Amino acid sequence: MNLRMFVARWPGRITALVLIAAIGGGAALVARSNTAAPKAEVRTATVTRGSVTQTVSVGGSVNALGQVRLAFKTGGKLSTIYVTTGQAVTLGQPLAKLDTGDLETALATAQQSLANAQASYQKQLLSASDTQRSLEDTQKSTANDIATAQASLTRIRSNYAAAKTNFSSLTNAMASDLGAYRTAIDTLRAQVAQVLTDIGIYVTSDINSARSSLYSADGSLINAQAYAAGLLVISLADYASARDVLLAAVTRFDVAVDAGTDTSASLAAYQTAQLTYNINLSKLQTAIDTVTGQVTSAQTSTNSAVSSLNTSTSRAIAAYDTARGDLAALQQNFTNQSVVSATAKTKLTQAATPLSTITDSVSGSLVSAISAVSSAQDRAATSLRNAQSAVANIPFNLQSAQVSVDNANNS
Repeated sequence: MNLRMFVARWPGRITALVLIAAIGGGAALVARSNTAAPKAEVRTATVTRGSVTQTVSVGGSVNALGQVRLAFKTGGKLSTIYVTTGQAVTLGQPLAKLDTGDLETALATAQQSLANAQASYQKQLLSASDTQRSLEDTQKSTANDIATAQASLTRIRSNYAAAKTNFSSLTNAMASDLGAYRTAIDTLRAQVAQVLTDIGIYVTSDINSARSSLYSADGSLINAQAYAAGLLVISLADYASARDVLLAAVTRFDVAVDAGTDTSASLAAYQTAQLTYNINLSKLQTAIDTVTGQVTSAQTSTNSAVSSLNTSTSRAIAAYDTARGDLAALQQNFTNQSVVSATAKTKLTQAATPLSTITDSVSGSLVSAISAVSSAQDRAATSLRNAQSAVANIPFNLQSAQVSVDNANNS
C-alpha cells in the first residue's frame, strides 16, 4: 500500500493532518527561538476555486482493523482455497474446501452400518415371529409326545391287568377240570363193569373177544386211576404252588411300581418263580398225557369189544342188545372225557399267552412306559421353558436392535 492510498482513506487523512501540524509547529518553534519576531505582514489574495495536491511520505507497518480465524466443524486438510490474501469477502462466501475423501469413506461406512443395523432389526422382527411360532409348535409337539407316551403306558397297563386276570382264571380252573377228569375215569370203569355184567356167562367166540377187550380196557383204566391219584395229583399240587409263588412275585412287583421304588428285587423274584413254574407246568402236562394215554388205550379196547358184539353172527343174538347199548354209552363217555382232558391241556397252553404278557411287563415294558411318560414330561417342561424364555427375550432383542439402528443413524 503506497502513501497516496493511505492518505486517501480516513485514518490516513487524519494521520497526515497530524503530521503536517506537528511539522509546522516544530518549525515555528525553531524560528522563534533563533530570530526575533518579524513584523507581521498582511498579505491578501483573491479567493478562487482550485485543486491542492500535497504528498506526504512516512515509514511504518499497517495492521488490519480486525482478524478472524477460520474454523471448520471437521478437521482435515484443504483441497481448494477460493480467496487470496487481502481479498475482500462477504458473509456466507465460501473461502476454502476440505478434502472430503476420508469423510466420504466414513459416510459410506456409516451408511453401511445403518443398513446393517436396519437389516438386523428386520431380522429380529422375523426372528420374533419365528420364536412365537416355535413356542406354539413346541407346545403342540410336547403335548403329542406326552399323549403318545401316556397312551402307550395305558395300553401296557390294560394288557398287563387283563393278562393277570386271564392267567389266574385259566390256571385256577386246573383243579376243577382235572378233578372232573378223574371222576370221568371212575365212571368209565363202572360202565365197563356194567357191560361185563351185561355179557354174563354167554360163551361164544365173539363174546370171548368182547370180554377180553373189556378186561383190557378195565386194566388200562385202573392204570389211569393210579396215575391220576398219584402222579397227576402230586403234579397238580406242585403246579398250583408254583403258580401261587409266581403270582405273589407279580403282586410284589406291582407294589414296587405303585410306590415308585426300585423293582429289581421283585423282578429277580419273579424270574426265579417263573422258572419253577415252567418246570412244574411241564410235569403237570406230562402227568396229564400219562393218564390220557391209559384212557386212550382203554377206549381202543372198548372199540374192539363193540366190534366183537356187532359181527354178523352176534347182531342176530338179541341177548347182546343190552350190552351193545351200554357199550354205545361207554363210547360216548370216552368221547366226553377226552374233551375234558383236552380242555385242561388247552387251558394250560392258553395260559402261556397272558403269562408272556405278564413277563414282558414285569421284565421292563411297564417300567419303561412309566419312565417314557416321565421323560416326555421332563422334555416338554425343558422345551417349553426354553421356548418361553426365547419369547420373553423378544422385546429386549428388538429394543437392542432399535438402539443399534438409532446409533447408526446418528453417527
